[in-house]
Amino acid sequence: MKNIFLTAAIILTTSMTAIAGGKNTSTSTLKGKVMDSNNEVIAGALISIEGMSEKVYTDFDGNFEINNAAGKSVKVSFVSYEDKSIEVSSTENELTIVLDEK
Repeated sequence: MKNIFLTAAIILTTSMTAIAGGKNTSTSTLKGKVMDSNNEVIAGALISIEGMSEKVYTDFDGNFEINNAAGKSVKVSFVSYEDKSIEVSSTENELTIVLDEK
């Protein structure tokens, strides 16, 4: 009986390690600030990764953080401003985005 529990524990531990090892746990975080052409911050701008469900909004100071943006196109939008799409390189980790009024 002891051997059965020991075998089950080993199998379970090995399975959990294999599952965890198979996942890509490293995520790149893109940080940035959204401003207008007068260098005023834009709070509440929507930041999204095109083709993905990941979305965040800028905070009161116009700052944002979004995961998994490296190598993808990031779209920024806010009422009364032109939408802007930016290709993020795999090495970029910080951006300042300036939106133009419509």
